[in-house]
Amino acid sequence: VINQINSHNANVFVGKLGDVLYKAVGTPLGMALNWGRLWSLWPVHIETACCSVEFGAASGPRYDVERFGIIEAFG
Repeated sequence: VINQINSHNANVFVGKLGDVLYKAVGTPLGMALNWGRLWSLWPVHIETACCSVEFGAASGPRYDVERFGIIEAFG
């Protein structure tokens, strides 16, 4: 009976700990991710054209064609 009570209390504690960790870590992390999405230097490309993937890769951080003065027209 004592083991059942202790394991039940431990499960309650772990459940509460999970909620606290989510609020302590998840909320600030989510706010940081949303800030990064809002102030991103690279535009989001949502197209159905055949070269959408190439335009997205060219404007991404690896190739960054804007540093060469190329401004892509999305849409």
